[in-house]
Amino acid sequence: MIVEAQAFKVGTEDPFVAQEILETAYHELWELVHVFFEHEGLLSEGPEEEVCVTCGDVAVQGSLLKLEGSRGHVRTALGEEEVDVSLIDAPRLGDLLLCHGGVAIDRVKPIEQFSQEFYPFLTNETVDAATVLADVSRSVLIKWEEVAAIRRATSLHAVEATLTETLRPRVRAGGTVLTFGNGGSATDAADLAADLQAIGVPALDLSGEPSVITAIANDVGFEEVFARQLIALGRPGDVAVAITTSGRSANALRALRQAHKQGLATIALAGYGGGELTREDSVDHLLVTDSTYIPRIQEAQATIYHALVRGLEEDR
Repeated sequence: MIVEAQAFKVGTEDPFVAQEILETAYHELWELVHVFFEHEGLLSEGPEEEVCVTCGDVAVQGSLLKLEGSRGHVRTALGEEEVDVSLIDAPRLGDLLLCHGGVAIDRVKPIEQFSQEFYPFLTNETVDAATVLADVSRSVLIKWEEVAAIRRATSLHAVEATLTETLRPRVRAGGTVLTFGNGGSATDAADLAADLQAIGVPALDLSGEPSVITAIANDVGFEEVFARQLIALGRPGDVAVAITTSGRSANALRALRQAHKQGLATIALAGYGGGELTREDSVDHLLVTDSTYIPRIQEAQATIYHALVRGLEEDR
């Protein structure tokens, strides 16, 4: 198969906006790679044909509609036909069967759970590539609309309050911003720290030192990997920023409590409506993303911390 390279162009000169668009595009690509590798036949130039090793004829796929003992009725791309299902172990209605010469010879691998969850239209009966591609395109557009809606739902008042009440005064007074998170949120924490450093704001990423994190995790416990660093590096007047998609990461909660205890201001970006952080007294500012799907949460959180950086950049 010859694959033609496709250029993805972002129609903006704003680096933050471009990054947010590319992050959503990356997440969509990640999902689609999983879907297409799980949905056999879509990666070839046409439907994959199963050839009988005995006669050389082509076997066809059919969905089992009716079952009567060892006989079944299947629907194929050519219509309905009756087949012998005695070779199939425990056949069930809805099974996708490989049929040849009036006999069901094998059960076709079902679509994996990933595809069913994120692209539910990819059922076992989906055999037409053009239809699937059209449905995938429609679903991708819906997902872009979803993240746009989540971003619009972010409380601008909460973002502005975080800037005016905490970030601006503390940074002006010489405070350092210490960021942290787990997994994908660790990359966001690193990105936030780098963006702040780029505009002259002192910032440290506590997620970025493998030797420190693994030493603390091994010697003390993973729940302490950020709190122990805050004990060593945090000062009254600094700002601790936790980024968590779930709002319940134990090490982030522990670090926020430690930061609050030491006199640092605390900011948390959290998905799942804020999670456990909504009940956490140690958090001065909670910036909530109201979604339960991690890629959409991360995309919206990028917009939030970019807005905070822009707000500080106005002072430089």
